[in-house]
Amino acid sequence: MSLVTTSISEQIQLPPSHHSTSSDARDSATSDHTNDVNQSRRQQRAMAKEKNKIIAASTGAVVTSLTMTPFDVIKTRLQTQPPPATPPLLASKLASTSSVAASSSSSSSTTFFSSSPSTSSSTAQSLFSKFAPRTSTSFLPSSGTHLPSASTSATVAGTIQLSLPHRPPPPIPTTVPGPIPHLTGFFHALKTIAQHEGLSAMWRGTIPALAMSVPGQVVYMIGYDWGRRTLFDPSIVPSWAWRTDSTGEGAGRELSRAYLTAVPLLAGGVSRTLVAVLISPMELIRTQLQSSPTNVPLLQLVRTTPLMSAWRGLPPTLWRDVPFSAVYWAGYEVFKRALTGGKGMGEGWKEGSVGEEMARSFVAGAGSGMIAATLTNPFDVVKTRRQSIIPASTTVSSPSSAGVASKTLSSAVPTKTFPLLLDIVKKEGPTALWSGLTPRLAKVGLACGIMVGCYEGLGSWLD
Repeated sequence: MSLVTTSISEQIQLPPSHHSTSSDARDSATSDHTNDVNQSRRQQRAMAKEKNKIIAASTGAVVTSLTMTPFDVIKTRLQTQPPPATPPLLASKLASTSSVAASSSSSSSTTFFSSSPSTSSSTAQSLFSKFAPRTSTSFLPSSGTHLPSASTSATVAGTIQLSLPHRPPPPIPTTVPGPIPHLTGFFHALKTIAQHEGLSAMWRGTIPALAMSVPGQVVYMIGYDWGRRTLFDPSIVPSWAWRTDSTGEGAGRELSRAYLTAVPLLAGGVSRTLVAVLISPMELIRTQLQSSPTNVPLLQLVRTTPLMSAWRGLPPTLWRDVPFSAVYWAGYEVFKRALTGGKGMGEGWKEGSVGEEMARSFVAGAGSGMIAATLTNPFDVVKTRRQSIIPASTTVSSPSSAGVASKTLSSAVPTKTFPLLLDIVKKEGPTALWSGLTPRLAKVGLACGIMVGCYEGLGSWLD
């Protein structure tokens, strides 16, 4: 009996329970809904993180532009001024010698009083007639001089002559500044520009600097960050970039040092190339404003700049900025990992305080930026020279209205990057390629430190 029951139960296959089917469907729907919610939250967090990065980059760009513009003005003036015709010490000695010779040769015999009636007009201005008691009146004019009559002058016999050196009239006070002397260094340029043009001249070109710095830095920083994260994605990293580490507890695969160095070089160079092409017209306007010792109207300079020449100076700009960015970001990653124990840009934001993150980022950015600025300074000199020259077709008739009309493009000056570099070396010596290095190091070091410090520190705080 039991065998029959068993065989029948084995042959009869009961349908699955309706309650079990509905429970599985409900679990599947709940799981799908949970996955959708988690994916939506991840997308929202990613969008919020990118928004925070934009805010951090914009804040860093504004702070950098407002604080670093004086250094940029001094650097531009030092790089665009013509070489001195004579050494300053020799010029001062020649000037003093010529002034002594001129004063000694100008000593002459001057007649202050004469008895001839025909010279009464000249004796009216003489020293003797001003104080002679016979010719004094009841009062003297407020200027301290009075005119004697012709009859009184004729009564005095003889001619009195005094031999006194001729003294020029005192200089008339004026507010027009004289010619700016040759700038010899950072502090001399700072003092000279402030004395001749006012302290506000140190912030000349701030408007185009902000116009190009804010969008340029946002694209630059986020572009580098995106390229770095993309190339470091394990699903994209090539097999040759991995190396096996079998030492210690953290045995496993890790990226090779060559790949860790190559990624910042590539990401930084590509990002900077894009930004340099976009902001080159605004940098041209800023350089022309800062290289002029007079206040050039911004709108007039924009109107007189042809569209075809708006990218003038782009080749030397790329020769300067692309290697600079490659060296800067590679050095920044090395310094940052050395200071944080292996953490690169954007890594380990949650592990320390905001102040510590900003301090480490500032030190790494400033040190790497100064190294990159020193290596690329010759191309910065060529770029500044090229952009500070205004073509003759764009100069206006009034030099005072343009302020830079004297810097016209001459056919004798090379316009290509390397011919212009060789021309500077030939005419001014190799040291001219490092002119303006001190203010550029001061500017670039602080600017890079402030920019990347704001980006990483403020970004971590907003997250």
